[in-house]
Amino acid sequence: MGTVRVGAPMERIALDIMGPLNETERKNSYILVIQEYFTKWTEAFPIPDEKAVTVANVVATEWVCRFGMPHSLHSDQGRNFESEVFQEMCCLFGIDKTHTTPFRPQSDGQVERFNATLQKILASTAERCHWDWDLMIPYAIMAYRATKHSATGFTPNFMMFGREISEPVDLVAGLPPNSDNAPSAPEYVQQMRERLELAHNITREALGKSVTCAKRQYDKNACHTQYKVGDAVWYLIKGTRYVKNKVKKFLPAYEGPYFVMGHLDDLVYRIQKSPRAKVKVVHHDQLKRYRSREPLDNTWVPDQSQNWTPSEILPPAVDGHSADQEDLGLHSLYSTASSDGPSAVRPSTPPATESTMIGAPPSTPSHVILDHGGGAVGEPHHQSPHEPRPQRQRRGPVRYGDWVTE
Repeated sequence: MGTVRVGAPMERIALDIMGPLNETERKNSYILVIQEYFTKWTEAFPIPDEKAVTVANVVATEWVCRFGMPHSLHSDQGRNFESEVFQEMCCLFGIDKTHTTPFRPQSDGQVERFNATLQKILASTAERCHWDWDLMIPYAIMAYRATKHSATGFTPNFMMFGREISEPVDLVAGLPPNSDNAPSAPEYVQQMRERLELAHNITREALGKSVTCAKRQYDKNACHTQYKVGDAVWYLIKGTRYVKNKVKKFLPAYEGPYFVMGHLDDLVYRIQKSPRAKVKVVHHDQLKRYRSREPLDNTWVPDQSQNWTPSEILPPAVDGHSADQEDLGLHSLYSTASSDGPSAVRPSTPPATESTMIGAPPSTPSHVILDHGGGAVGEPHHQSPHEPRPQRQRRGPVRYGDWVTE
């Protein structure tokens, strides 16, 4: 399980969109949720649509203008978040934009968990929430921010402001009496600073323990298979595609074989189906080892993993393509392989060595043919200068494929 650690307010925020919901009288159909990772401060804004211009305008006017610019912004691969408009806004404010892997909402689990909480709060308003839910959102958010968070041990109000805000329930108990010993402005600022520093130090320790505990619990039942460059794998496609005139439940859950081209870290892999196919960046949970009775030709797979750094990644340039159509990967890796296959021009990088490679494969040559388990069984015949030029390999229909899984 991968973890994200933060240690200060506004270090990282997450975005997500709920909807479409019933359209209200104010023409709102969606909810834009923004949550700060450290303080757990959360905002929810009713919006009429999920266009990139609408989302970028709300982020700029309602968040940046009130709380300042975050260091990092995390979201899914929705086309509104990956559009040129949104990318330009992040570039203008100096925000580092990251996103999840395709069809992996767990990578944005914190804001997804809040969406479930907000749904329960709105559902508690009975019939009113079905048509006037946009009027109830500010009160729902107020209640959430006044509740102690299990991870930090403080309320988001205290973490953000250094004090608890006055609520309607305070009118029942009465306001605190005026004191003649009220601190001066400099003394109040100093006390506020000390309270916030103490709260933030306690929160850092609490968040570290919470992340460690969650990782330990997740890893108990997790089965993490390490794949090397050139390994054949199945790719999970269940629930991600729609085929006309086909029953969705009867479609195969996996597609393959794909070959591992490299990896970004221990959890995210780059796979490719053929030399002219597009590279996909996927989470290891979506992969399964491919086993075939016949040897597989992986001679076109590079012999070493090509690890890409964020500075080498080109941002998406087209607005209007969904994540289902464009596998952008963790840092928009759609441009790392084109239809030209392995011979395509790639970003210039220094030669990789064993010390710089992450999980570099053994010294097995890339032209080795795989057996059904992914191991080497032999080398192909080397062509002599007098032999005829090899012909293009033709594949049989998919229905003749070997669908043996473990």
